[in-house]
Amino acid sequence: VPSHDRSLNVDGTLDATFGSNGVFVYGNTLGGDFMYDLEVLSDDKILICGATSLSAANTQWAVWRFLPNGTLDASFGTGGVMQWEIEGGEDYAREIIVQNDGYLIIGGSMPAGFSNERIVVAKLDLNGAMVNTFGTNGGYTLFTTSTQDDVVSRGAAIMPNGNIFIVGSSYSMMDNMDHAMIAVLDNNG
Repeated sequence: VPSHDRSLNVDGTLDATFGSNGVFVYGNTLGGDFMYDLEVLSDDKILICGATSLSAANTQWAVWRFLPNGTLDASFGTGGVMQWEIEGGEDYAREIIVQNDGYLIIGGSMPAGFSNERIVVAKLDLNGAMVNTFGTNGGYTLFTTSTQDDVVSRGAAIMPNGNIFIVGSSYSMMDNMDHAMIAVLDNNG
């Protein structure tokens, strides 16, 4: 299933000046693509995060940046797209936080073999490259509550002191229940 981005006029009709007659379709013959979050930037460019398939059972993070007219911004990533395969399994970028010097992308990664999902927080510079000084793994931090838990992020925010708050759930195999989860990272990830 291709990913779609549609631009609407104030009256709810498609804006024919955006993309192709109001619709952008990102075609990928390798499998499904997904778009989860978007931010309209101060220069009216559009930043969207999600995932793009490498195969039916292997998605990688994807961050697209569009010009206001609905075409990919070639100055971002590679041809307008930053793609990142974390560990060869299912990877999904689910939330964007815009900062003055770049973008925080929050999502999840499930390694090959479909074990447990972990939360990933990465930082991209304004051109779509990883900021290697951020996180514990040269541009990102990957974590879980335990090796047996499945953790999923559902929302994130930056606090005034720069700390990154992440809320979500942690499914514990020990008691077969979901538990509310709050994680806090410092501004360096």
